[in-house]
Parts: sequence; structure tokens; C-alpha cells
Amino acid sequence: MRAPWAAYVVVLFLLWPLPWARAEGPAGGTVANLVTDPYDGTPRWAATDSGLFRFGDGLWTRVPFWGTRPLARVAQAGAAVLVAARHDGLWRSTDEGARWEKVGGLASKSGTRVRDVLSLEVDPFDPRRVLLGSAGQGPFESRDGGRTWKRLDAGLDGLPPQAFHATALLPGDGPRPTLMGTPGAGLFAWDGRRWRARPEGLPAGLRIQALAAPAGAPERVAMATRGHGLWESADGGETWRRTRKGFFGVVDAVAIREDGAGLAAFAGEGLVRFGLGRPVATGEWKTAGIRTLVALPGGGWLAALAHDGVWRFGPDGAPEAAVNDGLVATTVLAVSAGPDGVWCGDTNGAFFSADGGRTWEPRDAGLPGAAVQVLVRVRGRLYAGTRGRGVFRWDPEAGAWDDRSLGLGTANTIFTLAAGAGGGVLYAGTEGGVLRLGPGRTAWERVPGGLPAAGSWLVAASRTVPGRLWAAGGGALYRSDDHGATWMPLGRSAAVGLVAVPWQGAERLWVLEPRRLWWTDGGEPDGIDLAQRLSPGEQFTCLAARADTVWLGSTGGAWRFDGWSDPAPVWRGTGVRSIEPVPGAVFLGTVGTGVVRVDGQGP
Repeated sequence: MRAPWAAYVVVLFLLWPLPWARAEGPAGGTVANLVTDPYDGTPRWAATDSGLFRFGDGLWTRVPFWGTRPLARVAQAGAAVLVAARHDGLWRSTDEGARWEKVGGLASKSGTRVRDVLSLEVDPFDPRRVLLGSAGQGPFESRDGGRTWKRLDAGLDGLPPQAFHATALLPGDGPRPTLMGTPGAGLFAWDGRRWRARPEGLPAGLRIQALAAPAGAPERVAMATRGHGLWESADGGETWRRTRKGFFGVVDAVAIREDGAGLAAFAGEGLVRFGLGRPVATGEWKTAGIRTLVALPGGGWLAALAHDGVWRFGPDGAPEAAVNDGLVATTVLAVSAGPDGVWCGDTNGAFFSADGGRTWEPRDAGLPGAAVQVLVRVRGRLYAGTRGRGVFRWDPEAGAWDDRSLGLGTANTIFTLAAGAGGGVLYAGTEGGVLRLGPGRTAWERVPGGLPAAGSWLVAASRTVPGRLWAAGGGALYRSDDHGATWMPLGRSAAVGLVAVPWQGAERLWVLEPRRLWWTDGGEPDGIDLAQRLSPGEQFTCLAARADTVWLGSTGGAWRFDGWSDPAPVWRGTGVRSIEPVPGAVFLGTVGTGVVRVDGQGP
């Protein structure tokens, strides 16, 4: 069934920012898998957590139809491109991604449709033959480039449910049958009529992540598992030996070159070379989160990474260069601008731009691969609050981040950082309460006041009155005038943003809730209900304030409010997680499209 025209209108609207907005990067993002040219290894397509990208002339470009929808797989089946969308089945294009059709015929015997695709493999000797592994409905086969499908589940009836989750498929080649791996029911081989479990010597309940074989050597197979390490077969899967278990036994991806050299990604250990002698750990990319490995003709490898896009590795497994130009699929959680340039934090570290956001470079030295979700400047020093790893401070002389988490303990997920009046005290809103770091101190301490337990805390500090704080958590708002020694409840509030700024000679506290903005100058609160301004299901996520203007981020874009007229949209696109106004512009940290700069909307 062809996608209705309304779907195209919705996607175009979501991707069509106002004329003065432009995406600035940084490049990268989470890539689920890659399609490469079988002759020279050039990338063709990338399925990401934030849409589909096509590669040409050294540059990735986003395919507009998909916007920033999360995708699970992409495959090239002859002239057809197949895309598996998360929770939305399989789609097909025959004009290089200009138009798409939803693929029908993918359903179990009981009629349950396939919603999630776990594996999608094209036969290298017959590109019109495609194998699809579903979540719960078993494997399927197409002989016409993905246009029509038939169930390939004979022999699976009566087996545990895991047998119908085809996490890995390897098309047959000569004497080697088609192989299927499952997440707990082991390995199966297709004999032309039905699946048969093979072989008996493998561990019971084997969870298989990936299968790989080199071109021209059908008897050689490698198998990546979760919990039992890396396995190899020299007879097409009849018998197996374990090549390496590793510390955790988890292998995320594996590939084998034509010369027999293999590369495997071990969780927590990085890349391991195998196949030409004893396995050798390269020591590279221990925390990269490699999703897919592709062997390149003539040597080398491409890797699809969690958070960091696509990278090329040399024949020995050493990283050579990012292949990320144009791959703006990152989710940016924090943005900060200062005299040195613009910084942003994403789900895997930090980036810096010295040219107003046009180009970016990673600044991750000293960071333990943590998501940076808060950036704030205190007395000219940049601090980063992370998810689960505490607080860090940038040292410009060393070019690295210093760990400033002493005393945080298990309260190491930072939701806000706020500097008190004069910048002498730094306050942190965490999942374990509000903590403070006094001037000249090296260890954090909890504020002595008795705030109740809550899963997350936001904190704002007065810029004019030393010791005055506001904290939001557990559905309530509190104020302290003595550095947190005592707290006064101000009422119920489901705050998602909290900031205090000077306002017309006084100080105003702005409180953002999912569908409402309100404020107080110390007296009775005032506010505006914005529910009617939002799209169905849209909610606010963050705010920033400068002088007499407030910017609001939502799951559908960004808004500007001057305190008098109605809020007006400044950008409608993907979700916005952070906002940084600068003279003449505003930087938006978005979900899946990196940093977006909107000119003409700054203070």
C-alpha cells in the first residue's frame, strides 16, 4: 500500500525549519547498520536512530521522507532499498529513496504483522533474494527484491518463543546452508524445506548476535554471541570451536575479510583481531558501542557506532578517520556559548566550535564516555554535568576535563548546575538531592535542609541575593534563603525547567512545566497556559532566559516569549533538549539533528 499523501506533508512540515535556521552539527549519531558498495566498499546508506542517510560525493545527506524516525535496518536489494522502521515494519523504495511504500505480506501464521525487524540480509550472489528476521514472527524470504515475502518458519513449531526471534541470518553459499541465530534458542540451519537445530555441541540457550562469512570461503563462519564469546566454524556450521570468550562473553559485531582476517567487537574490551593466528585485542574503542562491522575489499573495515556515527579502521583494526561529513544524527543535551566559542554535550561526550557552530571537533579527553547533559560557566570556567558519572571541569591548558565529583557518591547523575550570586558556590541538582561545592573546596556536600526524596532535582540560584535557592523535585517547588540550610515549600509543580534572572529591577523565577509556563517576582505567581499552542502530545522540555526574553524548548521545536505578547515559534522540527541564546541568534540542542542555529531570534 502506498503511503498516503498526508504522511509526506507531515514529514515535510517536521523537517522544514523557518528560513533563518540551519543545522550546524556536530556530525555523528547512532548508526544501526550500513550498506556499502560490494566492489569498492564506499558507503551507500546508513540507518540511524534519527533517520536514513544517503552517501555521495563524500557527504551524507538526510532522506527527507524519514525525518528523524528511529530505524533498525537498511539493505540494498538490487534496485530496491529496504528500510526497517522501529515498531513500523518494512518499507521499500525503487527510486533511490524519493518515494516509499509499506511492504505487506509480513505476518505470522496467526496473522500477527511484523512490527520490528531484527535482521535484514541480502544474498551477495542473488541481490533479489533477501532474508528478514523478525521479533516474534520468525524468519521470512523474498525472491523479488523485497516486494513479496513468504514465511520461512517450517520446523520451528513447538519450539520456545526465542526460536521466532531471528537476530542473525546468513544466506547459504554452496555447501553451506542458510543459518539463523536466535536470542536463546541457539543456531538453526535451513535444509531446503525446514529449519534444523545445529549442532548439539553448542551451549544450551545460546544467544546469537551476529553471523559472518568471507566471500569465496563458504565453509568459514564466525558467530558473535551474548555471554559465550566468539565462535568459529571451518565446515559451514557443522562443528564449532570457541575462539575467545573475553571478560564478559559479549560480542556485539563481527566481520571477516576475503583473506580470512576477522574483526570482532567485544563489549567493554574493544576490537579483537582473529583468524590469522591467536586472537589479538587491539585495545581500541573499548567504550565505542560498535553496532555493525563491515569488511572492506582490499583490507580495512567500516564500523557503525553508537553515538559516534561511522568510522573507518585500518587492516589491523586501528581507527583511521571518521566518515561523518553531513551525518547530523546526534542528540544534543546541552549547549553553552562563551568568549572561547560554542560547546555542546551529547549522549557520548562533548564538542567544541570556534567558528560559531559551523564546524565542530570532539573534546572528550578526560570524559569517561558519559552523556553530557549540563554545561555551565562559573567564574569563566566551564563545568559539565553528566549522566551517571558526576561533574567535570574543563582545563584549557591541559586540553582535558578534570573530574570534580568527589563527595557526590551515588548522586552522580546531574540534572542542573547553578552558580550562586557572585559565583562563589556551585549547586547541583541530582537524582539524590541538591548538593553544593563551596569556594576553595574540593568535595561536594549535601545541603543540610531536609528536602524529601525524589528521583530528580532541578536547582536555580539567585544572581543577586547570596544564599537564595529554588529547588524542584517530587512534584513540588521549594525556596531557601540560607544556602539550603532550611527550605520553604512553595506549592505543587511538575517543573521541567527552572531559572532565575534579573527582571525590571527585581528578580524573576521562571518555572516551566510540560504544558505551562509560570513565574513569580517574589509575590503572587502569574502564568500562561500553553496547552492550546502545542501540537497533540507535544510537551515542553527546557527553557533559557536572558533579560526580558524567555526561550522554551519542546518535543516539537522551540518558542520565544517576551513576557507580554503570546509565545511565538522560532523553529519547528525535532525535539529540543537545550537552548543557548547569544547576540543575534539562538542555538538549539536537538533530538537527532545536532545543534541548530536560528539567526535573528537571539537577545
